[in-house]
Amino acid sequence: MKRFFLFFLFLFFLFVIVACGKRTAPVPYEQPELLLPKLKVKQPNYLGNWLQISWEIDSVSGELEAETYILKVFEQTEICKYCLSKPIDIIEYSKTDTGKHRSILFRSSGKKFTLFLKDSIHEKWQTRDLFYFTLGYRLESGLISDDSDKIWPVRTKGISKPIVTIVKQDHDKSSGKMNIILKWTRQIERIYRRVHQASTGREVTQYYGINLYQINQPDQLILAEKLNNLPLLSGVANISFQKSQLYAAHVNRFGNESNRILIAENVQGNQ
Repeated sequence: MKRFFLFFLFLFFLFVIVACGKRTAPVPYEQPELLLPKLKVKQPNYLGNWLQISWEIDSVSGELEAETYILKVFEQTEICKYCLSKPIDIIEYSKTDTGKHRSILFRSSGKKFTLFLKDSIHEKWQTRDLFYFTLGYRLESGLISDDSDKIWPVRTKGISKPIVTIVKQDHDKSSGKMNIILKWTRQIERIYRRVHQASTGREVTQYYGINLYQINQPDQLILAEKLNNLPLLSGVANISFQKSQLYAAHVNRFGNESNRILIAENVQGNQ
């Protein structure tokens, strides 16, 4: 009996020694990487000679301030639409670059941001049959976000400038505003056939709208303040503007614009 007891005691001590093993340095647990939210990029628009790219930062990431925005341009092939490919162009724009480039402009308002690229940059992409781009950002710490979802610009050529005439105008000295009545000839964008459930249809004529802008600095026309929320379609508008110059541009159903033309000037608007 005593021998069995000693035998089991020996096994117990052997088990304890093997279980303890060699002491090593503690292994830290894995920390998940900081996931930066993607940018929510809107459908881009061509505004005359400029390409406008707008996006928003998710409310969760409102405290994040990007150091650099990274635009990657890709060519899509008909052979493999969803295959990954190397970018044909990469443009990085830092917030410290503001005012340095004449071909790239940047504007922000709250959590909404816009990048404007002049034709000297985006025209070279037009030689590709199909292209799309993604947008990401890099923080001051060096962390880089995932790319946004793929964005395909809708290019529309040949949007003519509007023909606008002034019916009446007068200056309000107390407010410094110019009150003006405008009239323009509506130009047809397209005529299409709308089919109803009963297989009957009718032709629908769609006209270009007009956007109006006011500004004090004509050399920064692309950054002008827009006066209307939706495109004007009626052919007549009664508006007031405060700044020194009023511009107009045709806009199509995709939001693309013609070049902007000067309509009227408010001599006292910039005083």
